[in-house]
This record gives sequence, C-alpha cells and structure tokens, in this order.
Amino acid sequence: MAKLNGKKVLGLGCLFMAVAGTAVVGSCSYAAYRGFGLSDKVYSDGDRVGIVTKISHKGMLYKSWEGEMAMDNFVAKPTENGSVMSNTFNFSVLDPEIVKKIQDAQKSGERVQLTYKQTYTADLTERESTYVIIAVNPADTPKAKPAAAAPK
Repeated sequence: MAKLNGKKVLGLGCLFMAVAGTAVVGSCSYAAYRGFGLSDKVYSDGDRVGIVTKISHKGMLYKSWEGEMAMDNFVAKPTENGSVMSNTFNFSVLDPEIVKKIQDAQKSGERVQLTYKQTYTADLTERESTYVIIAVNPADTPKAKPAAAAPK
C-alpha cells in the first residue's frame, strides 16, 4: 500500500483487480443467464388487436425495434388510488419485414392483429419487452351494435 499525506491508500493494482473481478463476475452471470435460455423460453403466445401508436428503433448499446399499441375493448376503471389503468400493449419486433408491416399500419391508422410469443425475460441485447411480435394481420372491423328502438 502506498501512503498519501500519512494515510494508507490502495494502489492502481487493487483498483484494476476490482474492475477486472467485476467484469468477470458480470460476464459469467450473463453467460449463465444465456445458457439457461430464459430469454428464449416461450411462456405464452397469443394475439392482441388495436391501433399501433408507436414503433421506434432505440437503445444505447444495442438497438431494437420497440412498439406500442392502443388496445380495443378496454374499459378503464379507476383504481383505489384514483389512477386509471393503461390500455397499451408494449412489444418488441425482431424481423425487419414485420417492422415494415407495423410501420405501414401505424401510418394508415388501421386496426391490426399482432401475434406474439412471450418469453420469461427479455434479452437486453435484442429487445426490451418480453412480448415478441411474430405476425401482423389486418383486424376485422368491429361491428357496431344496433341502436335500441326508441320507446313509443
């Protein structure tokens, strides 16, 4: 140990060892995470219908396509603290062809049916959401309910 103003201080070698140790532990943890394949295990699959409100290519180190859809048939009810639950569906897209279809649907404002698979965790090097879109189809237009007959 070196001394500075009569006090013992750690040298650069100790600092280097701490940084290297942290990097090794982090790398091993990520390798174990990927090895167990939790980001690839499909937890559920299904469809959501609504209007795409956002699709963007974002990320600091790793860029991914992330989107948001306003879902149909959602009745907003205030919670105990007075806030209203959100009716949006956040998702990730890995296939460039699907990204193009979603961008077209967003521009036209048409309702779409997004088919997804949900994984246990999101792989942060690929995406932010656990919901990955695997297909996009036009949605059927909801049928208007017939008006009630006026009383006579």
